[in-house]
Amino acid sequence: MAAARNDGEKIVDLGTANNVFEARFNQEGTRIATNEFDGNVYLFDAATFAEVGDLSVAGTVGTILFSPDGTLLATETPAFNQTFNLWSTADGRSLGEYEGATVSFDPTGQRIATTSGTKLKTWELG
Repeated sequence: MAAARNDGEKIVDLGTANNVFEARFNQEGTRIATNEFDGNVYLFDAATFAEVGDLSVAGTVGTILFSPDGTLLATETPAFNQTFNLWSTADGRSLGEYEGATVSFDPTGQRIATTSGTKLKTWELG
């Protein structure tokens, strides 16, 4: 992994086999999640860019989103099929699949809202 600075930017080549589709910080700014076009999802330390985890996702991943406390990661899996998965960021364990094309965490991280077609759903977590 090579790093370079250019006018305050830190540029890092992640050395992955595929192009990165999206990157998201957690609320604290300590972790970055990325997803590649082939479905690989990785977690990185935001200061060092060291890989600290990966998720075993089957298929292409669309949007990724951290919960407010950073303990969960939502992945639209496979992309654009109206479902998403929740994952533990501590151990990469899948916590289940939910119906919805979009997902949002409430500020407490205890509920999620999803949309699918003309429907809006909320889900209680934990």
